[in-house]
Amino acid sequence: MILLFSRLPHGSMRNHVGRQLELVARRPDPGSEFDQVTAHLRHLPDGAYLDALRQTGYDCVLAYERGRIVGYLAHQNKEDRGETHCFSLRTMEGFGGKGLGTRTTEFWLRVARGNGAARARLWAADRLARLEHAEEMRRIYARMVENRGNLNFRVAPHECGEPGWIDLCPEHASAA
Repeated sequence: MILLFSRLPHGSMRNHVGRQLELVARRPDPGSEFDQVTAHLRHLPDGAYLDALRQTGYDCVLAYERGRIVGYLAHQNKEDRGETHCFSLRTMEGFGGKGLGTRTTEFWLRVARGNGAARARLWAADRLARLEHAEEMRRIYARMVENRGNLNFRVAPHECGEPGWIDLCPEHASAA
């Protein structure tokens, strides 16, 4: 069974999952915006680094199974705009192609809506061409469009025509 976390679990799993998350977060894609923006924080000791990331709006959803992280979705919350932006989605070797990326994304959207976000951005169109897993993100976005009635989300282009935006307000949701 794969567990999805939007926050570190409590109890005995907390330290183990926290250490794994710390390893993932300290090794960003070289040259990525996250790498550049967080470089000054990497000197912080374990635990303090994750706290500093969260204080600057960075967070993630973890997919966890049998003692290890098997996937994650990293995002930045922009509370002043009521938005959250996904900037990295990964499934580890052996877990791709099984719907884990889609389930993780759907979980992130529900948590974001519960935390007050009005919109989510699955990718930035100008950065998608540089992403290693761009095709996977396009497929997941297409699934969000197909399933929008079941998810109660409106999936629509940004005002300027950019794809990748999901309206999380149920009162604005599209009909199935």
